[in-house]
Amino acid sequence: MKPRNPNLPYQMLPVGGSEGGGGGWSSETPPVDELARANSSSKVLARALEAAGEVRPAGSAAHHIVAGSAPDALAARTVLQNYGIGINDAENGVFLPAEQHARLHTNAYYNAVNNALANAKSQDDVIRILGTIKSRLKSGGFP
Repeated sequence: MKPRNPNLPYQMLPVGGSEGGGGGWSSETPPVDELARANSSSKVLARALEAAGEVRPAGSAAHHIVAGSAPDALAARTVLQNYGIGINDAENGVFLPAEQHARLHTNAYYNAVNNALANAKSQDDVIRILGTIKSRLKSGGFP
């Protein structure tokens, strides 16, 4: 299992109820969007992708699979955070042709990512799902 991302100062954790939660979310947990907006950056993501061995093609842009600040991507950002994956971690990124990248910021795209991640039960599930989306984005088949 990938260790918890040290750049995430908090996690959204269930409180109360049984061991699986059921009592709601901690009132001390800041909103997930607060951190995402502060730290989302294509330049930071590009560095993470390159550090992970990804080669940046000419004319490409680093694309966050789960968007860093789009309101419609909140559900997917929460999944990433709950499983210790940062918005700028290489697992959440892909280099795409710049013109393709610009066309992806749609409600249909955000909904497809949210739906794909909705049933993740572990960090490994999240990483596998992000990898599948990444492959499909590279081939032009997502959403």
